[in-house]
Amino acid sequence: MSEETFVYEEAIAELEKIVERLSGGNVSLDDSLELYTRGVKLASMCDKKLSEVEKKISLINKDTLEEEPFEEEGD
Repeated sequence: MSEETFVYEEAIAELEKIVERLSGGNVSLDDSLELYTRGVKLASMCDKKLSEVEKKISLINKDTLEEEPFEEEGD
């Protein structure tokens, strides 16, 4: 999955599979490193996508004069 064909839900599903494989403990050191590297890249892409969506929502709300700050869960 390249950044051009990035689909958030697919990235999350792949991340879940990576975590599952790494948690199983039956992965070689080299494969673990490769999976970890892929996971970090996917997590970064997901974070970037979420930031983009937050900005778009903020702009939409601003256009309708109903801007409300985005609050994360747990605040």
